[in-house]
Amino acid sequence: MQRSYFFLFFDKFPAGSGTFPEAKERLGRVLGPDKNEGSEMSQHVLTSKGTVVPRRTLRPLLPAELTSETEKRKRAIFDDIISNKLGYSLSSPSKPPPSDYVPYADGELDSPPIYELDEDPVDNDGTAVFEKPITDHFIHAELRLPQGENLMSAKVIG
Repeated sequence: MQRSYFFLFFDKFPAGSGTFPEAKERLGRVLGPDKNEGSEMSQHVLTSKGTVVPRRTLRPLLPAELTSETEKRKRAIFDDIISNKLGYSLSSPSKPPPSDYVPYADGELDSPPIYELDEDPVDNDGTAVFEKPITDHFIHAELRLPQGENLMSAKVIG
């Protein structure tokens, strides 16, 4: 089981930004893996500003940092900032929405009517459309499959 939402230190600047060896570590909380950022596994990190950034350079808090009163105070302040900005999981943020907030409306007042068919849809042969296995749709499909270093054309046969 993978833990999430634990405290850690992350580099303020993304990897490759040229700040090495003077990396600036910041306190944050890991939210989980970020599979859509970069070519390597990175983590979503919640910053003290309430933003989520992808980072690969992370480190958990050391045992001395976990027990230090100064670090405990920093973590409590971090949690207070986040709860004031984003709210708790069971309540909304204390700050009301801005006065210029306008809820989205696309101009439609009524939902479109839903028509129910008396009979099941059938194809040209009279066979019920939704009773065929989904794999039948792949028969005779043309695709390209890897063969060693090359992509080769292939056709699905029944």
